[in-house]
Amino acid sequence: MFDILMKFRIYDYAIVADIQKAFLQIHLSMEHKDVTRFLWVKDSSKPATGSNIKYYRFCRVPFGINAGPAILKQTLLKQCESFSNNTRREISETLYVDNVILEGKSPKDLKKYNESKDVFNKVGVNLRHYLTNCSQRKNTFARSISVIHSKGARVLMEQCGGPTGSAMHR
Repeated sequence: MFDILMKFRIYDYAIVADIQKAFLQIHLSMEHKDVTRFLWVKDSSKPATGSNIKYYRFCRVPFGINAGPAILKQTLLKQCESFSNNTRREISETLYVDNVILEGKSPKDLKKYNESKDVFNKVGVNLRHYLTNCSQRKNTFARSISVIHSKGARVLMEQCGGPTGSAMHR
């Protein structure tokens, strides 16, 4: 988290994007499904005994588990093995839970928006809910995609001084 907050202090401009259905896209292997096993009582009016209990297992990473963000990051990096080391490093440094944070010293540096869409589309992941403190890029987003400000991205930007706050502008 410290590294992410420092990016907002070092760079003048930032873009935050949400990875759509990030955790739901990670399939669990057969040997890991048993770790997510849970019990369900078939008939709540009867005692919870052998024949009245059903066993279920998650097929995907459940949202909210402690290791979820680390699993997501490693899965995305594994999917990006075909990209250059520089691209993989940049993706690794820009991920925070299920958000991607891009930065730049000038509005032109925020062309990473297009690059990020392309890179994540190649691995089958959609970036959405873009939020930026750069008024020029806000217009670009409005023309090219429908921008819906997610609560998580808004909170992150507000913690760093607001969408046009002093923490991101010198």
